[in-house]
Amino acid sequence: MGQNLSRFFFGVFFGPAVILLHECGHYFASAALGLTAHFHYAEVTTDYSLPVSSHALQLVTVAGPAVEALLAIGGFFWLWRLRRGRLEAPATCWDWLATFLVLCAGRWLRGLLRLSGSDEAFLSASFGFPEWLFPCLLAPAALALLIAAVRLHPRGNRLAPFGSAVLGAGLGVILWLKVFGPRILP
Repeated sequence: MGQNLSRFFFGVFFGPAVILLHECGHYFASAALGLTAHFHYAEVTTDYSLPVSSHALQLVTVAGPAVEALLAIGGFFWLWRLRRGRLEAPATCWDWLATFLVLCAGRWLRGLLRLSGSDEAFLSASFGFPEWLFPCLLAPAALALLIAAVRLHPRGNRLAPFGSAVLGAGLGVILWLKVFGPRILP
């Protein structure tokens, strides 16, 4: 019970941290392209008053999801390296840190809901494809990555730890978006 509670509370802090890292990707891509950007709690606004090429706009947009992709894929390979020889051993704190990184891929599961307005939907449209295409293509990849990460944890002890981690991250995201974020980074 205590370990699940610690995963829950770690998730509360990890969820907002991933949002900030995602937005840092947009911000630093804007800055690297010489664009003026303003960092907010849940978005980066970039000044496009001067003409900007569609490629620059695509680079700024892809930078946020790319950060999460690097975290998720890097976390998976780290978790695999940590767990490959000890699949039945209890997960350590390092194993769970790597697992939380893999959980960044959970963002792409929204593609199954075919929600518009995401970075991935914008990129899909900017390349001339339907908005739903990129999100729908990323969702199965995310699902495969998440299932593989779950399978790297001991059998019989997966539901409660993952449930507490996901619930904590979800609560952290809600608290960040609705309470703390607007006050800290308006």
